[in-house]
This record gives sequence, C-alpha cells and structure tokens, in this order.
Amino acid sequence: MRKYADMAFNAMRHPLYWEFRKWKLSDVIAKDALRSLNKKELVDKVIADDMAIHAAKGRLERMEEAIDHLNLQRDNLLQHFISGQKLAIALVRSHY
Repeated sequence: MRKYADMAFNAMRHPLYWEFRKWKLSDVIAKDALRSLNKKELVDKVIADDMAIHAAKGRLERMEEAIDHLNLQRDNLLQHFISGQKLAIALVRSHY
C-alpha cells in the first residue's frame, strides 16, 4: 500500500508517467524538430513522405486485391464443402 501511496504522492515515480508525458508532448516535440530543419531538408522530407504515401497506397491496393481473391476462394471452398456434404448424405440415404 505504501508503494501506491508514494506513486500517488509523487507522480514522476509512476512507471507510466514518462510515457504519458511523451504522448502529451509529442506534437510539441515534432514541431520543435521541424523548426530545426532548413527549407531544403523540409522539401526533401515532404518528397520522401509523399513517396511513402504512394508506396503505402500501392501496397494497400494489392492487399485489397489479395483479400478479394481470398474471399472468392473461401466462397468456392465453402460451396465445394456443402456439395460434398450433400453428396455424402445422398450416398448414405441410397445405401440405407
């Protein structure tokens, strides 16, 4: 109980304090990092970010196509399974 009381009294001792602080101040830290860059570095960063966005867009499109293909395969497999079950039931009924 004493440990929790110490953490409540002194928030800086809490294990999550520094993570919360980093999350809370992330915008300020990012602004400071951007302010330290010159114009050429900013332009290079914008170009690199734009290229990364286009690459991610391409990957997402390919993943979407793969998901559509997998959905089609799943539907076909399910239809084959159902057909197999119907054939098995018909076979059992014809023999008994």
